[in-house]
Amino acid sequence: MSVNCNLTCRKVLSVLSFVLLFQFAHAQYDFSGIEKKFEAAKDDIGKNFVCLIYKDGKIIYKKNVEGFDARAQAYIGQASRWLVVALVMSYVDQGKINLDEKVSTYLPIFATYGKKYITVRNCLTETTGIKSCSPSGKTLEERVNAYASKCDINTNPGEAFDYDNIGITIAARVCEVVAKRGFEQIINEKIFRPIGMRNSSFFSESGNVNPASGALSAAEDYVNFMSLFLNKGVFKGKQVLSEKALEEMSKIQITTATIKLAPKPVAGFNYALGIWAIEANDTKATALTSPGMFGMFPWVDICRGYAAVIFPKAGNGESKKTTLVGIKQFIDGVIGDCH
Repeated sequence: MSVNCNLTCRKVLSVLSFVLLFQFAHAQYDFSGIEKKFEAAKDDIGKNFVCLIYKDGKIIYKKNVEGFDARAQAYIGQASRWLVVALVMSYVDQGKINLDEKVSTYLPIFATYGKKYITVRNCLTETTGIKSCSPSGKTLEERVNAYASKCDINTNPGEAFDYDNIGITIAARVCEVVAKRGFEQIINEKIFRPIGMRNSSFFSESGNVNPASGALSAAEDYVNFMSLFLNKGVFKGKQVLSEKALEEMSKIQITTATIKLAPKPVAGFNYALGIWAIEANDTKATALTSPGMFGMFPWVDICRGYAAVIFPKAGNGESKKTTLVGIKQFIDGVIGDCH
C-alpha cells in the first residue's frame, strides 16, 4: 500500500508542479491595466479593434471585440510600406537588387528624363527628389513611367525627405522588372505565403494596385510579419529574410533634422529603411513602427523582444502620437527592461 501511495503522491505532485509552472508562464505578464489605456484612447482608435502582443514565439495578450477578430481584414494604409520594403530586401538577399544602384539600371526611362541619379535606397527613404504629383495610370508601369516623364525634380536625390507614394511605388515597380512578374504575384510568393499571411493582399477591385498604402491585412498576419525581426528572419523554420536584410532595414537612414513634415503619429521619430524608428541606439533602431490610417499601430520592440499591434476595424482618423506611445510605454513596463 505504501508503495502505491508513494507512486500516487508522486504523480499528483508532478501534475501540480506542471500546472503551477504553466500558470506562472502565462501569468508573468500582468496586462490588467491596459483596458484603462484603451478606454482613454477610444477617440483615436475607436471601440472596434484587436490588440495582439507577441513574445517568445506566442501571443501573450489578445483583445478581440465582437464581430472583429485577429483574422479580420481591414485596410492598413501606410503600414503597407513595411511589406514592400521587405519584398525589396528579399531581392537584395538574392543579389538581384542593389539598394545603392541607380533606379535607371532597372528602369531606363528615368535616365531618359533626367532622373538617372535616383537610387533604390532613395526610393525607400522617401528622398527621390521628385516633386509630389499624381500622374494618371492604372498599372504600376504606367504610373512609374509617368513619375519619370511628367513629374519634375524638386531637389537632388537624397537631400530632402518627402513622405509621399512616389518612392515606394517606384521600388515596387523595380521588383516587378527584376522578377518579370506582377507586384501582387511576387509579394504573395515572397512575403505573404511564407509568413502565413492568409488574410493579406494588395487586391484592388479597380485593378489600380497601390503599394504605398493599398494593402489589406489582419492583426494576426501583421504580427506574423513583425515576428521576423525577433526570430532572425525565420518563420516556422523557413528563412524568409536574412539577418543582414533585417539589420539594413533597422539602420537609421534619415534623421529628424532632414524630416520637415511627418504624419502626426510619428512626428519627431527618425526614419529607417521605409519605416519609423520609435527608439534607437546610435545608428540602429531598437523599436520600429509603420502606422497606418484609421489608428492602426504596429510595432516591434527588438530591444525588449516583443511585437504588438493595435488594429482597428475603422478608427476615427489619424491617431495622436501621445496616445499610441503611451500604450507602448505601458506595455514596455509590463514586459520589462531591454535584454
